[in-house]
Amino acid sequence: MECAAREEKEIEGRSALSLGDVQSVLSNLVEILPLFLKLGQPVNLEEFGSFRVSVSNEGTDKPEDLKARHIKGVKLLFFPSNDRLEGIPFELESLDTAATPAR
Repeated sequence: MECAAREEKEIEGRSALSLGDVQSVLSNLVEILPLFLKLGQPVNLEEFGSFRVSVSNEGTDKPEDLKARHIKGVKLLFFPSNDRLEGIPFELESLDTAATPAR
């Protein structure tokens, strides 16, 4: 049996959900979040905040000429939606690395 993370146990203690329910919801979120972001759709988690992808690229004369080789960078943006997260510094990281709070 897998050891539950402290965050999962904290959520379980604050809700009517069992530890298994919490783990299932978080597991599904981890799977679904990238699917929507890869489609270019923002993911809004209501009172927590929203995630969006930002892509920088070389310009092309016509949109149809834009190819993968023109992409210079991809970043995952997080926009907190309430005061609970106010004052926490965030750094932007590329999608292929984990985002970490600024130090």
